[in-house]
Amino acid sequence: MPKPNQNHNAKPGYNLTKLGWIPEEWIEDKLLNLVKRLNSGVSVNSEERRKHDHEFGVLKTGCVSDGRFDPNEHKTILKQEYNRAKLNPIKGSIIISRMNTPDLVGACGYVSETWLDLFLPDRLWQTILNHDLVEGKWLNFLLNTDNYKTKIKNIATGTSNSMKNISKSSFLQLSLPLPPLPEQQKIAQILSTWDEAIQKTETLIAKKQQLKIGLMQALLTGQKRFKEFVKSTKFKATKLGQVPQDWDVCAVSELFQFIPTNSFSRAQMNYHSVEGSIYNIHYGDIHATYNHVILDVSKSEKLIPVLNNNLPHNENAYLKDGDLVIADASEDYKGVGDCVELKNIQGRKVLSGLHTVALRDKAEKTSDGYRAYLFKNEPVSISMMKLARGSKVYGITKTSVSKLEVILPPKEEQQKIASVLSQADDEIESLQKHLEQLKIQKKGLMQTLLTGQVRVNAESNQYKL
Repeated sequence: MPKPNQNHNAKPGYNLTKLGWIPEEWIEDKLLNLVKRLNSGVSVNSEERRKHDHEFGVLKTGCVSDGRFDPNEHKTILKQEYNRAKLNPIKGSIIISRMNTPDLVGACGYVSETWLDLFLPDRLWQTILNHDLVEGKWLNFLLNTDNYKTKIKNIATGTSNSMKNISKSSFLQLSLPLPPLPEQQKIAQILSTWDEAIQKTETLIAKKQQLKIGLMQALLTGQKRFKEFVKSTKFKATKLGQVPQDWDVCAVSELFQFIPTNSFSRAQMNYHSVEGSIYNIHYGDIHATYNHVILDVSKSEKLIPVLNNNLPHNENAYLKDGDLVIADASEDYKGVGDCVELKNIQGRKVLSGLHTVALRDKAEKTSDGYRAYLFKNEPVSISMMKLARGSKVYGITKTSVSKLEVILPPKEEQQKIASVLSQADDEIESLQKHLEQLKIQKKGLMQTLLTGQVRVNAESNQYKL
């Protein structure tokens, strides 16, 4: 059997190691030789809120994820506990979640500045690195590759399926491919450029979303109107607050008929659609998958599950363009009433599935593209949350939905409002797609740069294949 660096299929400029092929200038090393100390904090009693000025906070285990450290993820330390807190997040270190759920154990993030008013709990480690040998940002990027996330999860132990723990000794024994320090620094610089672009895009998305929320509430309540539709500047009092005098407030039962739904579980569905498949909209996807209140079925086939073969279903319950599907259950009040309006079904067979309510316009008083926004109106949303019942999961009944009142502008004004809000949604969706592309690009760069498949010149910005 050939030795690690003696292989008949040798790759020029690379050595074969236990970690695979690595550049000949790199070495196989262990974290033990790069980390001077691995310190943990102290658990202290705290309040579940962010600290104010002149107070101190203890970090939550969720302060690190996907390579990032979020100092806002903390709780306020009780004053009588101040003298027990002992370990601050220090610039240039990496914070690691040593005890967490199976999915989150080993999560880590780079600390870019020192926080003297924050402290680590005992479930978090902080690295003190040998900066003569290793660049902290580079190491953080490496530990956040899929390969090392898996390795770290595999060394976590514990009999509980809900909580796993990593020992210092097993963590420090992890082997890694170590480039010369200047190359580490260059790799970190390149990947940090992508991180900056990702962060700027996330900030822009958050800003656009806040602006859209403000615009949406102003338009949906009539506080802001388009001049061509204003017949009177007067407002009238309703159960949902002040609305323009020429707008209506109607019960859902006056406007819509209910379409039958089903209760097929995830296990009874799949994502392998073929011609003739029966699409089934699941409430969980309304909450988590569909980014736009208008669900363009023609562009979303891969996002909508289909029923397993031969499942009996109600053929009279197929949905049409303009139908509204509402999630009637949510794990939080905010999600109660999340909904999508369907368009471009184009002959496909689509059903409304588990924990949903399906509505179809019967009075011809609502405009295509506007229906989904009926329940985004803040007064209506608050009314719906008040009707929700439950402890861990909150639900709203079909009867409650039927009695719910909504604010209704004239149809032409609805169309204008829907057009403006849809443009705002499209802009946000475009930014979200750009963000996803940046993340994919970064992941590809991490795979090639951190393994040495692509080399960088530490003296320039050039890559070398």
